[in-house]
Amino acid sequence: MKIRTDYDAESYELSEQQKMIFKEISKNGDLCEINKNYIQKNNITEIIIPDSVKSIGRYTFTGCSSLTSIAIADSVTCIGYHAFAGCSGLTSIVIPDSVTYIDCCAFAGCSGLTSIVIPDSVTYIDCCAFAGCSGLTSIVIPDSVT
Repeated sequence: MKIRTDYDAESYELSEQQKMIFKEISKNGDLCEINKNYIQKNNITEIIIPDSVKSIGRYTFTGCSSLTSIAIADSVTCIGYHAFAGCSGLTSIVIPDSVTYIDCCAFAGCSGLTSIVIPDSVTYIDCCAFAGCSGLTSIVIPDSVT
């Protein structure tokens, strides 16, 4: 199933398995940021973000409780405010070495997360980034975080 957004071209498709695959197109021909206007709260279980994306914006995947897997491209430098908040089905996430900033409440309420490794590239984690992650038993924060 393909889903149209407010952009001129189709920017992502949703497979029968509820897998969201972002295409590398937008109004300007380059998808640089994914924001809350893209996401309709379907029963999305997996998301693949393309290499053209630099930022995951505010509230982008908030409340996608069926989300279990996400592949964040190596081009992403910022995970925005409440980007994955309430994604209670998310059990693990790999933050790529390109990310330097994790905004406030980015993963708040991700109660299914059990462990997370933050790469050395991250220099700042804002308040409450992992608040309410009741299943979190292991988190590795590098010395680069100030």
